[in-house]
Amino acid sequence: MVPTSEQKTTSDEEEQRQRRLQKQRERSRSSRANETEEQRQIRLEKQRERTRSNRISETEEQRQTRLENNRKKTRANRENETEEQQQTRLENNRKKTQANRENETEEQQQTRLENNRKKTRANRENETEEQQQIRLSHQKKRNKAYRIQNRLEKQKHNNVNMELENTDDPLSVCPPWPEPIPRDLKETRLQEFLQQMSMSILAEVTCAICNIRVSAKDSKKIPLSKIPNIHLLKVDEELDRVIKSSNKDLEITTGNI
Repeated sequence: MVPTSEQKTTSDEEEQRQRRLQKQRERSRSSRANETEEQRQIRLEKQRERTRSNRISETEEQRQTRLENNRKKTRANRENETEEQQQTRLENNRKKTQANRENETEEQQQTRLENNRKKTRANRENETEEQQQIRLSHQKKRNKAYRIQNRLEKQKHNNVNMELENTDDPLSVCPPWPEPIPRDLKETRLQEFLQQMSMSILAEVTCAICNIRVSAKDSKKIPLSKIPNIHLLKVDEELDRVIKSSNKDLEITTGNI
């Protein structure tokens, strides 16, 4: 198929545009390589101001388009990154998160934790049975890994302490133990505690067959037609007569009063 003149013109314009953008990127890289730290901070601050200004002025449709483009860009970058790049990105994210949490105020911390709890509740309310099982499985693996690591660390410290006790150096100092619990682990345990103490988890119902209290989440509702040997649940005729007779006497006594 022979391209038309209009298609050729469009192709030429796109090629020129790509060349122009490439030259702009090269000039930007060259300028950034030679800039001082002060110039870099000024440039980044101007970029942040432009970004804030653009986001304030954008419509809801433009915002959704921008977020969708960002998600696509992020997915594309992560799909093409190497194992080393992935580890570097995750480590940088951890450092950034840790730095932000160390600098946040008590109010900011409480707001972040509350938002996390709301997000967790919303996600768990909307998750399917399969997603719930996957989440619980991953959670068990993390807990197991933490326990193993904790046990190994404790054993390591015990070994160090034994070595220090056997040394002739009286100035030897034992390493600090126990180490502080990671904040992420404490927040995870707090979220698990809140979930396990929720009304939906603690709710109880009375079994219609054995008349005992059981957990609502472990109980099952089944139609009467599907209960096996349902005739065994029928009231004995003699007992039924006794109950009716007692009720009749109660009505007579109440009427006399």
